[in-house]
Amino acid sequence: SEDYIIPTMEEAEMYIEEAIAVAEKAMEEGVARRKLSRSELKEEIRELVYRPKKFMKLAVKNEFIKLYHPYPMK
Repeated sequence: SEDYIIPTMEEAEMYIEEAIAVAEKAMEEGVARRKLSRSELKEEIRELVYRPKKFMKLAVKNEFIKLYHPYPMK
């Protein structure tokens, strides 16, 4: 819809595709520090996007971090 312009954090693939497009444009314009294929870009960007999520899940599982629930379950 017209009001829906920013993806949520749950829509990680949107951020990945946007980052790939920006990286490809930077390579096209000669301002990128490295030249990578689309598949290499996707692999690196996916790791950057999903790494914090994996870390958080592991930290919660091992009880290093407690999740905040604004409305406690009864």
